[in-house]
Amino acid sequence: MAKLPDCLLLLFLPFRIFYHFLKAVCLALTPDRLRKKKNLSSEIVVITGGGSGIGRCLALQLARTGAQIVIWDVNATGAEVVRQEITQNGGRAFVYQCDVSDRQQVYAVASRVQADVGPVSVLVNNAGIVNGRCFLDTPDEDVLRVMGVNTLGNFWTVKAILPSMMDRDRGHIVTVASVAGYAGICRMADYCASKAAIIAFHETLALEIRSSGKRGILTTLVCPFLTRTGLFEGAQSRFPFLIPMLEPDYLAGQIARSIVLEERHLVLPHTMRFLLPLYRILPTAILESEDDIFGQYSCMEQFAGNTSTAKSA
Repeated sequence: MAKLPDCLLLLFLPFRIFYHFLKAVCLALTPDRLRKKKNLSSEIVVITGGGSGIGRCLALQLARTGAQIVIWDVNATGAEVVRQEITQNGGRAFVYQCDVSDRQQVYAVASRVQADVGPVSVLVNNAGIVNGRCFLDTPDEDVLRVMGVNTLGNFWTVKAILPSMMDRDRGHIVTVASVAGYAGICRMADYCASKAAIIAFHETLALEIRSSGKRGILTTLVCPFLTRTGLFEGAQSRFPFLIPMLEPDYLAGQIARSIVLEERHLVLPHTMRFLLPLYRILPTAILESEDDIFGQYSCMEQFAGNTSTAKSA
């Protein structure tokens, strides 16, 4: 089928925008029980950083759907505890020790998973660390570690697992980023940069998958506010009634829901959906004054992470 001329594409663009906006509103108002759901029974789900925090909660929740959970974590002991929790409840789970910042290790572990368990259906890039210090006070090695785990780790896992999905035209890639990738927070320069990078990576990857003609591979970008896990121990929200800290069980449940409903984008808390666009349209002077009001200068002041090493999820 011939493509429409550029002038006609521009002419119809407002109508297409209105149509998709209306479709999104209708979908948002439709109860979950009436929406089409992905069947995860017996599907193979890889969760990086699945041995603690959000990854642990997500592994337990997805195991209840009948999915086979493959936990990747640098902490094999913590991952094994999660595996036992899953198997004790009748689920199937596997543990592979892996440092996602090491690309050769990622490639080797991915090959083992393919041979031992089977082709991966869902990849959840969740592993992450944070330093929680002012940038000039952060050793170079810690900055490199944050970028290696939070950003490059996503590159290597996708490179290792996506080709199999492309061959089958079937799969789902979930990127757990952060609202910190859209708006800076004091004492988190390296973390914010790492999350901004994976947001751009995820969005570009989604375009490349779509441009390849593969319609069976889905992507979901998750951008939560700070979560009450070891990763952000001591962090606080200045106005929790407006921008609350997220509980890991709640966040994991929302991620699982987005996977099952095949949603493309998840931002939590929901108030952030309306606050984030302001960063693109308000004058800089207003943003600088509002930053202090919303606690972006102070939310990490009570951060209780170890000051000598990066805090792990």
